[in-house]
Amino acid sequence: MKKFITGSLIAALINFILGLILLLVGISTGGLRMIGNGVMSAVEGVGNFLNVEFSDFSIGVEEWNVDYPIYPSGEAFGAVSANEVDDLQVIVFAGNFEVERSHNNTYYVESDLPFQCYSENGALYIAGGLEGVVGDVTLYVPEDTLDKVTIMLAAGNFETNTKLESREMELQIAGGNLEMSDLEAEYLEISSAAGNLEVENVTVSSGEIHCMMGNVYMDGSVLSSLTTDCVMGNVYLDLPDETVVYQCDPDNIMGNIVIGVEVHPEADVLLDLRTVMGNIEVQSK
Repeated sequence: MKKFITGSLIAALINFILGLILLLVGISTGGLRMIGNGVMSAVEGVGNFLNVEFSDFSIGVEEWNVDYPIYPSGEAFGAVSANEVDDLQVIVFAGNFEVERSHNNTYYVESDLPFQCYSENGALYIAGGLEGVVGDVTLYVPEDTLDKVTIMLAAGNFETNTKLESREMELQIAGGNLEMSDLEAEYLEISSAAGNLEVENVTVSSGEIHCMMGNVYMDGSVLSSLTTDCVMGNVYLDLPDETVVYQCDPDNIMGNIVIGVEVHPEADVLLDLRTVMGNIEVQSK
């Protein structure tokens, strides 16, 4: 049995390494479809050990209408009223992307590099760092609760300086650094292929964290359940409410799981923790 597991793990890691090659090539060329293929190839084998599929991790272009105009450097995308936006989707290829508070109840974008932005059927789409051009893009958002927020980071830096509220929130990072704070969502899904992802002051009812490589840090409150899968990276969970008791279901092959919170088999809040070779640490401040 051990020989079978070892042999399968080696085969999985070969797929993992080949996937990483595609991933890095995809990032360097700005090819979103290649990045998605690299991520999927990398996790295809090792995901079987976690009994989890990373099929939702796809930085794709199928829903991205590339025929819309690209705004040149120094121009701004006109304001869109808050009541016209239910879905926010952001893709960052390179450069720096920041989210700030808008004070006129509208969404609008300012940038010193070419970017793409359009609004359609209640959704606002924004792409920064086109063709690998490095610069700054700033998105201004009103105080609003959205149905869904999707952030996809291929490379570069993404940072929020204001609160974001959404019923569903999805954060995907293939590389670079993503820092967000003051998030509130009924459901939060984090997928990290590489790079660093940090979210602070988060309140979620339920969520999932899929970490292939890199580092994922989450500081916040989980009201119902959180599933965490870690292949080779590091996941750190800071759950500040010391009065909450958790039901933990840890499963590790070669990695480490450290649980520093109070647990009980019949607790209301479930933490499902699984790792192959990575590290998962849960603590209460």
